[in-house]
Parts: sequence; C-alpha cells; structure tokens
Amino acid sequence: VYHVFGSDELSVRAEAIGTRVPQPSIGLAPGDARRLGVEEGGEVDVVLGGRRISLPVRCVSGLAPGSAVVAPSLPGMPFVDLPAVGTIAPRRREPDRGGSPHD
Repeated sequence: VYHVFGSDELSVRAEAIGTRVPQPSIGLAPGDARRLGVEEGGEVDVVLGGRRISLPVRCVSGLAPGSAVVAPSLPGMPFVDLPAVGTIAPRRREPDRGGSPHD
C-alpha cells in the first residue's frame, strides 16, 4: 500500500512531508481481523522476512481474505523484500518481570 506522503524513501526525509507521514500499520480484511480477535487499531505480531514486528491493524474493506498489506519505506518499518509470505497473530504480551510493587 502506498501513501501520498511517506511511501517515497526520499520524500519522507523532507521536514514538511515528514509531518504528514502515517505510522506503520498492517491492513487486514475485516473478517481476518475478527478471526484474530483484533479490532481496528489493535496490535498484532507480524513475522515477515525473518523479522518479528508489532503493528497496529487497519481494517481494509475489499481486501481479499487471507492477504495483508503493509506500506514499505515508512519510518520504523524494517526492510522486507515484498511480496513475502508471513504470519500474523494477536500481539503477545510479555510477562511483567518488574516484581511486586510491594517488594
């Protein structure tokens, strides 16, 4: 998915355009998001190109079930040679290892 602002790897560096660049996200068909138990804006873990990243979900009506879209070149997105096959799962919460507040 390309955005008017931010999809070009050079324009994103321009200060005036950089303020209009959307945050990285993953687009899913609404039915796929429901099957994952994730609502619009909820986060999923995506394993793509051997890398695991957490991205917020955007529901995209008209997107074919079983497919997903990401915008390349957005700040914060690692390089992935697209098209690629990956996995998507609801975001795992890391266990709190900070100890009890009463310790």
